[in-house]
Amino acid sequence: MQITPLKLLGKPTAAVQLAPCSPAQHGFHAESTNNTTLRLFFAGFGQDPQLFSQCLTAYRAVPSELAPLDAKGSSASDAEPQSHIAVYMLSHYGDWVLHSDQGVAQLQAELSASKAISPQCDPAWRELQELVRNCAQVEIVAWSFGVRAALAYMGSLPPEILAGKTIKAIAVCGTVEAVDDAYGIPAATYSHMCRALLHPRLGPKTMQGFAQQVTTKAELLSCFQNYYRNADLQQLVAELLVLPHLQLPDSDTWCFTHVYLSKSDAIFALNNAQASWLRYGLSVEQCTLLEDEHLPMHTLQHLLCALQWHV
Repeated sequence: MQITPLKLLGKPTAAVQLAPCSPAQHGFHAESTNNTTLRLFFAGFGQDPQLFSQCLTAYRAVPSELAPLDAKGSSASDAEPQSHIAVYMLSHYGDWVLHSDQGVAQLQAELSASKAISPQCDPAWRELQELVRNCAQVEIVAWSFGVRAALAYMGSLPPEILAGKTIKAIAVCGTVEAVDDAYGIPAATYSHMCRALLHPRLGPKTMQGFAQQVTTKAELLSCFQNYYRNADLQQLVAELLVLPHLQLPDSDTWCFTHVYLSKSDAIFALNNAQASWLRYGLSVEQCTLLEDEHLPMHTLQHLLCALQWHV
């Protein structure tokens, strides 16, 4: 997993102190964390910080729509927040497999035996642990397969780290089950994509088709297609194998309290997604239906950029 700081609020966001070796590695800058809100964006499959930044640049919403005005009428980018907001993007969930002795082939064999993957196998899990330890509040935005990743990674943190912290969590166009004939992506669809990505000739074509399912908006589709044209197929295979098999926690230390679903989602069928969140325990009032597709960029921009959530 890759943890990348994002600058989305018009001025550099405060960063949270990591373990001693991490700031130099990743360019993080330590700052007082007594009043820091940690906003974590668990991205979906096949995402990259550079790709996401290109999408933000290509798809600009009116600033006043991204964040509410303060009492003096200043926009969020000009207003001085009462607490620091540190925004991080989590992506590349399968990278650790490529750099371990396990490898993709062994991972496939273990998954065929229905073995769940503990997030603690990922070295970046410790970095996430330190991020959460040193903040006052955590806000989670989980999109697509990132919903499963958020539950797995955050749910595997030691309870004492989460104790006393306010945790808010919003899911966007994804489900807890991720791959499931009734509550997520059909198993046959998922298996077909895994096989296609393992094929050197079918892989690139598969990702181009996937991009068209993510978005049909020309400016965004172009960003995805250009990125996937040169993407590392082994990296994508590893991530696709890992994500739906991440082990979910036995107990609930936190939960999603709101979900945004798109009516024209070509990846997570609306009926399956609604059934999943109903089973999860969310009410109709906690589910917002969007006239959008799998990548509801305007909604994600608002959730990531707004100084305060209003849901």
